[in-house]
Amino acid sequence: METAISVHKLRKEFRGRGKSIVAVDDIDFTLRRGEILGFLGPNGAGKTTTIKMLCGLVKPTSGSLLIGGIDPAANPRKAMRKLGAVLEGSRNTYWRLTVDENLEYFAYSRGRVSSDFRHRRDRLLTTLGLAEKRTELVQKLSRGMQQKVALGCALIPDPEILLLDEPTLGLDLQSSQAIQQEIKRLADQEGKSILLTTHQMEIAHALSTHVAIMNRGRIVVQDKVKNLLDVFSLGMYTIRVYGWLPAEERTWLEARWGAELDHDESGTTLRVPLTDARQLYLIIEILERHKLLISNIQRLEPNLGEIYLKLIEEGPVEATRFGA
Repeated sequence: METAISVHKLRKEFRGRGKSIVAVDDIDFTLRRGEILGFLGPNGAGKTTTIKMLCGLVKPTSGSLLIGGIDPAANPRKAMRKLGAVLEGSRNTYWRLTVDENLEYFAYSRGRVSSDFRHRRDRLLTTLGLAEKRTELVQKLSRGMQQKVALGCALIPDPEILLLDEPTLGLDLQSSQAIQQEIKRLADQEGKSILLTTHQMEIAHALSTHVAIMNRGRIVVQDKVKNLLDVFSLGMYTIRVYGWLPAEERTWLEARWGAELDHDESGTTLRVPLTDARQLYLIIEILERHKLLISNIQRLEPNLGEIYLKLIEEGPVEATRFGA
């Protein structure tokens, strides 16, 4: 599969007053055509510095990066033409211009105004739900509409690669869902390569095909989302029964299976991690032996947020064994 972004041993140190701070510590990762890479990590992990290096705004201390096979240090204009970016906290549009004027400006500034410009602009306005707002000043639009305009400005030059930094932050549910649907469509139908940064784990889970989790300047893990979910699927089950288990059986379940038991007036809830679903039948036999009626059995699936927290807590040395 064609590689859109390739980063190898990328490092950035900031020096001043006799001190050196390593913001990005010899990281490696790749983004391929049609992938959505969730680039995740806590504040201060080094994500923003990495993105600025990709955009050519910060010069790396060492290492290499390629944008669509092009070295931005050697040919910055050609490399940047392959990128479109919506950066959180940055002015991604000109507020005193209309929606139409913004799209035209960003198309011209990237040298991408061709005979089909109007067709592409009109299609983009319709897709993003901006057609009725095209003649309005951006500064008069809602936060959600402004974010859609920013995405439109990044897309109008038709870049191969998109860098999206918190694209749904602060949006209402309807606007957030519309942006998410468009991001998914761009990857699935147009083959865009998308690097997505967000602290909203439910959005990262819903959109990402792959994740790269960064902490303290290093990549903790990079892998397919599916692979991570499989690795961290511990077979956790919850079993709800009417009544209480005898103390001896409770102790045995806790010692043998690592079960957690909670009691209330109406019954008992067991949470138990099982490496083999067949082990569940042994627990059911114990419950039936004591004539306890089972009201519910549920298998709990891990989510990306839980995996993210676990990897951040374990740190890069412990977590790299999960990487692809």
